Amino acid sequence: MSKLVRTFKRNTKGRDFGVGDIHGWFTRLAHKLDKVGFDPEVDRLFPAGDLVDRGPESYLILQYLRYLWFNAIKGNHEELLIGYANIPPHRWGRHGTEWFYDLTQAQRREYAEAFKELPAVIEVETSKGKVGIVHAECVNLDWNDMIDNLNNAKGKKLKQQLHCCLWSQDRYALSNTEPVKNIRAVIVGHIPVDEVTVLGNTYYIDTTGGKEDRDLTLINLETLEIF
Repeated sequence: MSKLVRTFKRNTKGRDFGVGDIHGWFTRLAHKLDKVGFDPEVDRLFPAGDLVDRGPESYLILQYLRYLWFNAIKGNHEELLIGYANIPPHRWGRHGTEWFYDLTQAQRREYAEAFKELPAVIEVETSKGKVGIVHAECVNLDWNDMIDNLNNAKGKKLKQQLHCCLWSQDRYALSNTEPVKNIRAVIVGHIPVDEVTVLGNTYYIDTTGGKEDRDLTLINLETLEIF
């Protein structure tokens, strides 16, 4: 299977949660997990990308990626930093990436290599069907078409599919309520929303936009309950 897609079997011992864009606010994440009684021995967390930038603790991401319960996908911010690792800071866009400026080039490469290992999509089995996690949106009408492209497409077609996974806002912009076929629910971040927004079976859960005064959102992947 391509590294771009990871599938997790049903969690029969604990709970599975998705979480919106963390953006370097790991202390806030820890407080949120405490509130729901998260147990790292049996529970699992599936962050929807944009793990770093804007917040003050982006440097902690390497530590979190070592935790067995922390299973993240890549967001557009991780993809940007992969590209920034080997170029001078004055050529970067901003995007809240200032923390990356202060690292040595060797350190930047270490973070970039870790980000390269992140999948673009995660699938999690539940008792009620498979739940998909992708950073931006599934623009395909059928979830299986996206997975097939990520696993088998090459060249321009693969590049286009990855771009949609990391950057698209089409469904949200069009208020498209048509459900994505062959998936129970699609959990996404990327687009800042004042409160969780559901279009069809797509759940937009980036309720912080990386801002200090906003609260992270968790979603139970089994029940689709929002916290």
